[in-house]
Amino acid sequence: MRLSTFEINNKERWGIVIAHPTAEEDWVFTPDECEDYIASINNPEAQELLKKLNFLHSTGWPQDMVSFLALEEDGMNALSLLEKAFKECFNQSDSAIPEGIGNPIKAVKVKAPIPRPRLYFGLVRNSPRFIRSNPNLNAANFYPLGHQRCQGTVVGPDEPVVIPKNGTDWGYNVEFGIII
Repeated sequence: MRLSTFEINNKERWGIVIAHPTAEEDWVFTPDECEDYIASINNPEAQELLKKLNFLHSTGWPQDMVSFLALEEDGMNALSLLEKAFKECFNQSDSAIPEGIGNPIKAVKVKAPIPRPRLYFGLVRNSPRFIRSNPNLNAANFYPLGHQRCQGTVVGPDEPVVIPKNGTDWGYNVEFGIII
Protein backbone atom coordinates (compact mmCIF):
# COMPACT_ATOMS: atom_id res chain seq x y z
CA MET A 1 0.00 0.00 0.00
CA ARG A 2 1.37 3.41 -0.97
CA LEU A 3 0.25 6.47 0.99
CA SER A 4 0.63 10.08 -0.07
CA THR A 5 -0.04 13.56 1.24
CA PHE A 6 -0.92 15.88 -1.62
CA GLU A 7 -2.42 19.25 -2.40
CA ILE A 8 -5.19 19.95 -4.88
CA ASN A 9 -7.20 23.16 -5.25
CA ASN A 10 -5.11 24.67 -2.41
CA LYS A 11 -6.33 21.99 0.00
CA GLU A 12 -4.08 19.42 1.64
CA ARG A 13 -5.39 15.85 1.46
CA TRP A 14 -4.04 12.35 2.00
CA GLY A 15 -4.81 9.08 0.35
CA ILE A 16 -3.62 5.94 -1.35
CA VAL A 17 -1.74 5.75 -4.64
CA ILE A 18 -3.04 3.12 -7.03
CA ALA A 19 -1.99 2.30 -10.58
CA HIS A 20 -4.87 3.03 -12.94
CA PRO A 21 -5.72 -0.24 -14.74
CA THR A 22 -6.07 1.29 -18.21
CA ALA A 23 -4.33 4.68 -18.14
CA GLU A 24 -0.97 3.15 -17.13
CA GLU A 25 -0.31 5.89 -14.59
CA ASP A 26 -0.62 6.33 -10.84
CA TRP A 27 -3.69 7.97 -9.39
CA VAL A 28 -4.28 9.15 -5.83
CA PHE A 29 -7.58 8.48 -4.05
CA THR A 30 -8.79 9.62 -0.63
CA PRO A 31 -10.42 6.97 1.60
CA ASP A 32 -13.73 8.87 1.42
CA GLU A 33 -13.64 8.73 -2.39
CA CYS A 34 -12.90 5.00 -2.27
CA GLU A 35 -15.86 4.35 0.03
CA ASP A 36 -18.19 6.42 -2.16
CA TYR A 37 -17.07 4.54 -5.25
CA ILE A 38 -17.52 1.12 -3.61
CA ALA A 39 -20.99 2.13 -2.41
CA SER A 40 -21.95 3.10 -5.98
CA ILE A 41 -20.88 -0.23 -7.53
CA ASN A 42 -23.01 -3.37 -7.27
CA ASN A 43 -20.30 -5.75 -6.01
CA PRO A 44 -21.43 -7.92 -3.06
CA GLU A 45 -17.89 -8.94 -2.00
CA ALA A 46 -16.71 -5.35 -1.91
CA GLN A 47 -19.85 -4.29 -0.03
CA GLU A 48 -19.07 -6.94 2.62
CA LEU A 49 -15.53 -5.59 3.00
CA LEU A 50 -16.96 -2.10 3.36
CA LYS A 51 -19.17 -3.26 6.26
CA LYS A 52 -16.05 -4.37 8.16
CA LEU A 53 -14.99 -0.71 8.37
CA ASN A 54 -17.83 0.07 10.79
CA PHE A 55 -15.47 1.32 13.52
CA LEU A 56 -14.88 4.39 11.34
CA HIS A 57 -18.53 5.07 10.60
CA SER A 58 -19.08 7.24 13.67
CA THR A 59 -16.08 9.51 13.09
CA GLY A 60 -15.21 9.01 9.42
CA TRP A 61 -11.72 8.90 8.00
CA PRO A 62 -9.18 11.26 9.56
CA GLN A 63 -8.53 14.48 7.63
CA ASP A 64 -4.72 14.32 7.65
CA MET A 65 -1.94 11.74 7.56
CA VAL A 66 -0.85 12.26 11.19
CA SER A 67 -4.38 11.63 12.46
CA PHE A 68 -4.64 8.54 10.28
CA LEU A 69 -1.31 7.16 11.51
CA ALA A 70 -2.50 7.71 15.09
CA LEU A 71 -5.08 4.96 14.45
CA GLU A 72 -2.09 2.61 14.29
CA GLU A 73 -2.81 -1.01 13.35
CA ASP A 74 -6.60 -0.55 13.31
CA GLY A 75 -6.27 2.26 10.77
CA MET A 76 -3.81 0.38 8.57
CA ASN A 77 -5.99 -2.75 8.62
CA ALA A 78 -9.08 -0.71 7.73
CA LEU A 79 -7.28 1.09 4.90
CA SER A 80 -5.95 -2.23 3.61
CA LEU A 81 -9.50 -3.64 3.50
CA LEU A 82 -10.72 -0.48 1.78
CA GLU A 83 -7.93 -0.61 -0.81
CA LYS A 84 -8.69 -4.28 -1.53
CA ALA A 85 -12.41 -3.61 -2.01
CA PHE A 86 -11.72 -0.50 -4.11
CA LYS A 87 -9.28 -2.30 -6.41
CA GLU A 88 -11.75 -5.15 -6.82
CA CYS A 89 -14.52 -2.77 -7.88
CA PHE A 90 -12.16 -0.68 -9.97
CA ASN A 91 -10.74 -3.64 -11.87
CA GLN A 92 -14.14 -5.27 -12.46
CA SER A 93 -15.86 -2.12 -13.68
CA ASP A 94 -15.46 -0.60 -17.11
CA SER A 95 -12.32 1.18 -15.81
CA ALA A 96 -13.95 4.56 -16.27
CA ILE A 97 -13.52 6.60 -13.12
CA PRO A 98 -16.64 8.55 -12.15
CA GLU A 99 -16.26 12.34 -12.08
CA GLY A 100 -14.71 13.59 -8.85
CA ILE A 101 -13.16 10.27 -7.82
CA GLY A 102 -9.38 10.43 -7.58
CA ASN A 103 -6.77 12.37 -9.50
CA PRO A 104 -3.80 11.47 -11.65
CA ILE A 105 -0.69 11.86 -9.48
CA LYS A 106 0.71 14.29 -12.07
CA ALA A 107 -2.33 16.56 -11.55
CA VAL A 108 -1.70 17.08 -7.81
CA LYS A 109 1.18 18.58 -5.86
CA VAL A 110 2.80 15.75 -3.93
CA LYS A 111 3.90 16.91 -0.48
CA ALA A 112 6.18 15.41 2.14
CA PRO A 113 4.36 12.36 3.58
CA ILE A 114 4.00 14.15 6.92
CA PRO A 115 4.43 17.86 6.13
CA ARG A 116 4.49 18.90 9.81
CA PRO A 117 5.88 16.00 11.85
CA ARG A 118 5.67 16.17 15.63
CA LEU A 119 9.27 15.01 15.91
CA TYR A 120 11.92 15.09 13.24
CA PHE A 121 15.12 13.43 14.36
CA GLY A 122 18.40 13.60 12.43
CA LEU A 123 21.88 12.14 12.61
CA VAL A 124 25.09 14.15 12.23
CA ARG A 125 28.69 13.19 11.66
CA ASN A 126 27.53 9.91 10.24
CA SER A 127 29.66 9.78 7.09
CA PRO A 128 33.40 9.59 6.37
CA ARG A 129 33.08 12.53 3.97
CA PHE A 130 32.04 14.80 6.84
CA ILE A 131 35.27 13.91 8.61
CA ARG A 132 37.48 14.28 5.51
CA SER A 133 36.01 17.67 4.56
CA ASN A 134 36.66 19.24 7.97
CA PRO A 135 40.42 19.59 8.64
CA ASN A 136 39.76 20.97 12.16
CA LEU A 137 38.50 17.62 13.46
CA ASN A 138 41.14 15.78 15.47
CA ALA A 139 39.33 12.46 15.75
CA ALA A 140 36.63 10.57 13.96
CA ASN A 141 33.32 9.92 15.68
CA PHE A 142 32.48 6.27 15.06
CA TYR A 143 28.97 6.68 16.44
CA PRO A 144 26.56 9.13 14.80
CA LEU A 145 25.11 11.85 17.01
CA GLY A 146 21.37 12.41 17.09
CA HIS A 147 19.53 15.71 17.30
CA GLN A 148 16.06 17.10 16.72
CA ARG A 149 15.46 19.01 13.48
CA CYS A 150 13.15 21.98 12.97
CA GLN A 151 9.76 21.08 11.52
CA GLY A 152 10.29 23.73 8.84
CA THR A 153 13.10 21.67 7.36
CA VAL A 154 10.68 19.15 5.87
CA VAL A 155 10.01 19.68 2.15
CA GLY A 156 8.28 17.55 -0.42
CA PRO A 157 9.35 16.62 -3.93
CA ASP A 158 10.27 19.63 -6.09
CA GLU A 159 9.74 22.08 -3.20
CA PRO A 160 12.44 24.70 -2.67
CA VAL A 161 14.80 24.73 0.29
CA VAL A 162 14.72 28.27 1.70
CA ILE A 163 17.93 29.64 3.18
CA PRO A 164 17.52 32.78 5.32
CA LYS A 165 19.12 35.97 3.94
CA ASN A 166 21.47 36.21 6.90
CA GLY A 167 22.22 32.48 6.94
CA THR A 168 25.98 32.02 6.97
CA ASP A 169 26.67 28.53 8.24
CA TRP A 170 24.63 26.02 6.32
CA GLY A 171 25.23 22.78 4.56
CA TYR A 172 23.29 20.10 2.85
CA ASN A 173 23.09 16.37 2.78
CA VAL A 174 20.64 13.69 1.86
CA GLU A 175 18.48 12.49 4.73
CA PHE A 176 16.70 9.19 4.84
CA GLY A 177 13.28 9.41 6.49
CA ILE A 178 11.56 6.64 8.40
CA ILE A 179 8.01 7.10 9.62
CA ILE A 180 7.35 5.31 12.89
